[in-house]
Amino acid sequence: MAQRVGKQNKLASAGFSLVEVLIALTLFAVVSAVLSVTVTTNLNSSRLGRIDITLHNLAEFKMNEVLISNREFTTATNNSEDTGNFEIEGYKEYRYKVEIRKMELPDLAAIMGQTEDEQNRIETQETQVRKRVFAILKRNLEEIIWQVRVEVTSPDNDFYELTSWVEKGNAQIDRNFGL
Repeated sequence: MAQRVGKQNKLASAGFSLVEVLIALTLFAVVSAVLSVTVTTNLNSSRLGRIDITLHNLAEFKMNEVLISNREFTTATNNSEDTGNFEIEGYKEYRYKVEIRKMELPDLAAIMGQTEDEQNRIETQETQVRKRVFAILKRNLEEIIWQVRVEVTSPDNDFYELTSWVEKGNAQIDRNFGL
């Protein structure tokens, strides 16, 4: 009889119990769910990265086109806007907008953080000289430096913006400070 009891114990322990199977299925489900979320997140990140790189490359292409074209920066081009679609195969649905603006500096009082009362005080000769020098520098910088802003929009309305400051090569600057 001792042999029969030993054989029955071996047969009973030969398979998995229902609890062990349920624990294994639960672990598999948790690992699968975490893996699925991770893969989905990675795929979305890759897709967004690819879109961002495409938009950046198109914006850089348009910026280079503006810079190489030796465009005249004059009062007529100040606050100008050029829009359209790219003519590059595969990117014809992508839109661009190019804005050109003259640099605008605040007044000396704003830079110095002065209130209106402080501005209206009796000026010394030194403050008058400072104001004249700053006004000439401001006028010169606003004549020389221009901002070019390129915005590219994908068919899905994702957008990318690229901005650059450009030097106007033929700027006429005032060198006479009259001091």
